[in-house]
Amino acid sequence: MSVWAIPTAVLGLGLLVGMVLVFFSRGRRGRDHLAELTAVKDSLLDQLRSLEADKAKLAPAIFEDRWARLLDQAAAAVRDLERERVSPTPEQTKVEAEAHGGRRPWGTMVGALVFFALLGVGLVQYSAPRQEGGSLTGTDLSGAAQREAQIEAAKATLEENPDDIDALNLITYQALATGNLGEAMKWMDRCRKVAPEHPEVRTHLAILQMSIGMTDKAKTELDAALEIDPNLSKALLWRGMASVRSGERTKAVGFLERALENASTPDERRSATQALAEARRPPPKVMLRGSLGLAQGLTKPQGGVLFVMVRRSEAGQGPPIAAVRLDPRGVPGTFSVTDRDMMMGGTWPEQVWVEARIDTDGNPMTKSDSDLVANLSGPHGPGATGVVLELGGAATPPGSNDKSAAKVSGTITLAKGTKLVPGSTVFLIVRRSETPKGPPAAAVRMPLSRVPGPFSVGDADLMMGGSWPEDAWLQVRADVDGNAMTRSEGDVSSPVVGPVPPGQTGVVLKLSRE
Repeated sequence: MSVWAIPTAVLGLGLLVGMVLVFFSRGRRGRDHLAELTAVKDSLLDQLRSLEADKAKLAPAIFEDRWARLLDQAAAAVRDLERERVSPTPEQTKVEAEAHGGRRPWGTMVGALVFFALLGVGLVQYSAPRQEGGSLTGTDLSGAAQREAQIEAAKATLEENPDDIDALNLITYQALATGNLGEAMKWMDRCRKVAPEHPEVRTHLAILQMSIGMTDKAKTELDAALEIDPNLSKALLWRGMASVRSGERTKAVGFLERALENASTPDERRSATQALAEARRPPPKVMLRGSLGLAQGLTKPQGGVLFVMVRRSEAGQGPPIAAVRLDPRGVPGTFSVTDRDMMMGGTWPEQVWVEARIDTDGNPMTKSDSDLVANLSGPHGPGATGVVLELGGAATPPGSNDKSAAKVSGTITLAKGTKLVPGSTVFLIVRRSETPKGPPAAAVRMPLSRVPGPFSVGDADLMMGGSWPEDAWLQVRADVDGNAMTRSEGDVSSPVVGPVPPGQTGVVLKLSRE
């Protein structure tokens, strides 16, 4: 026994040390992984803040595309970080996997954008000061000056006491209400360190969780907040909204009625009333459902905007009766159109035709060689399913040499000494009057390489369908930012030429800086 005593002791000590090293190594790897996720989240939020600061320098379509992509990535990073922190059980992981299975990345993006749009429109008033007998009437209808003063006062309070939870909550909710995800995450981390069980802290965490699609976890946080303070109107409001999102409208009405009863300011009552009205509305009724695919040989699109449009006739004339805007990264995929997507309200027709277009510049008012279209499909009755739309081919034949299809043709020239900014996009605009009134009758988008050179425009380029005008006025513009809805200093335009009758040839449009 004495012979094996020392080796056995050494072996036991070695095993113990090994187990300790493995334990700490695993813990360190967990912490390193958590640090990596935090770094990714912080980097994306910094990019969002930088992009927001540069918003005025970018074309709206470019800003929207970049913001949507970054927000999608940031939402995924926040979701991964939250899951890592809470270490879900295998059962929870399975439930979440089933809930999120098959969801496309653009679905998360759209949900986040809609969520923050709702914050910006309907609920920013919650961050307004609460004053006994106070009123928001007066010259500053938005209450922006009061909110700014309150935020500054809260920041001053935090300089004296960095752990003042009321000040931290106020600033956190203001960041949420304005859709500033980066700031909200930063202040939320501070709040959770100071008072993780505070009902408002748990409510704000639930709002963040809802913004990244974690509705079930948000419900858990809100239920916990209401156990502590059953009359917290903010928690009642968001608990009702979470129920609306889950389709539990009866339950949502109960929460929102309580939120209205406990609202302490006119703004809180207004927000609860609006949410309650939404909860009591009948759910959207799906009128069309189908699939979107790409013609053989086409590459999956990575940019632009996908429009699904429903029309009253096979001719496709006039404005659509309903339209849905989607992310083309979801193609191939599915689509649905509800009665809430109708442009002017009214009753859904007995027969409709549906078409789709991927607009590469994101502007529905222009058409381009690079746009992809799915031809009209129909007729379809209310509630039709299995509609198949295949995207392929060019949306319009700008610059076509088929003069028989053209209503007006001619040449685009450059005035002597005129230079165009490289990368500009050329827009040919046709109007029904000499001065701009409403949308163009027709529009063609061309690459800069087509100038100088011939042009033609015809019925296929009409923006809203209908017939070609008896008299048309034409103008061409080389647009620096590629967005026909904005004007830049480097844009170069031609004088307006008209009236031009149908069938006119030899029209000259001269681009000049004069």
